Amino acid sequence: MSLGQCSPDTMLGATDPGKTSIRSVDPETGLGILLNGDESTTNSISYAASCCGVIKRWSFKPITAGTIEFQIWRPTTTTGIYSLVGTNSYSVTSSELEKQVTYDVSASERIRVQRNDVFGFFTSSLASIGYKDLGGTASTVAYTKSITIGPLSEGATFDWNTGTAHVDRREYALQCTLDPDNAVSPAFTNLDYTLTVYDETPPATSLYTVSVTESPEVTMTTATTFFTFDSNSKVLVSAGPLPIGTYVLEFELSSDCGYTDSKSLNVIVVNSLPIIYGIPSTTSIREDHSSEKVMFSFIVYDRSLPMDTITCSLDATPSTDIFSLTEEGPGTVDIINKEKGYFDTYNLTNKIHRSIF
Repeated sequence: MSLGQCSPDTMLGATDPGKTSIRSVDPETGLGILLNGDESTTNSISYAASCCGVIKRWSFKPITAGTIEFQIWRPTTTTGIYSLVGTNSYSVTSSELEKQVTYDVSASERIRVQRNDVFGFFTSSLASIGYKDLGGTASTVAYTKSITIGPLSEGATFDWNTGTAHVDRREYALQCTLDPDNAVSPAFTNLDYTLTVYDETPPATSLYTVSVTESPEVTMTTATTFFTFDSNSKVLVSAGPLPIGTYVLEFELSSDCGYTDSKSLNVIVVNSLPIIYGIPSTTSIREDHSSEKVMFSFIVYDRSLPMDTITCSLDATPSTDIFSLTEEGPGTVDIINKEKGYFDTYNLTNKIHRSIF
């Protein structure tokens, strides 16, 4: 089977779980077994999925009565630790012993399987599923046993390193049948999108988190020196000073089931406008004053400083030269009435001039 969707009626495990030569059973109580061996190199029986699908049927041969938990396990990034994807339960009666039993799983209970998932089983009482010794040993591990695992819920993780790995080759009387997974494929949920940021944004600033359904791998396929993308956290980060302009960043997702999708993020880098604070609507001064006087001060702020250069100018209506601007300190400007007395009303307009680099 190739990477992607399973073909209809794809079978994994024993080819004939009901054959008469399968008569042995494990003696432990409360036993969990993980069929994690590389069976493809030992006896041509595969208990690991090589495609994506849903389990519609379990076929098995029970030796003892009781409830069997058929399990699908997914390897994590840590060797030996697996996540329980799902469980199907079946109660074996005495009339079904030493016969092939077929358990058709209802549509609502079908477990979604991905490539490299493996299956196993758990019984809280005596072990039930029969096996046949095949002779010889596997190159690494054929199966792993645990009597401490206990019943687990979907999504739980278990460290199978705490169990006992066995190398003796066995054929367990267990088979599952898979159909293609017709569920909704993984997709971006917040792309395409347009994001606006300011050019004064510091390096290493988190700008946007890409959101997806399911758990596909996401990569940014656009080569750029201004942005970086963490495929684990799915966060876009500024990599340095951001020049003003529009940047189209392309993203792609892919999954083990062969799903792919591409979307874009438009990042528009803009320069922020300077702002004047503290100018009163009116002010007054005595007409008989005889010395230079600060009428009021105001503050100029620009988020793009020091990348931008700010200068201020003053217009008066009616036109006059009796007022001037003086920079008191970084960002602070005084409006000064020169050394002379006047009596009139003036509208003063402050202008900001900006040089962008």
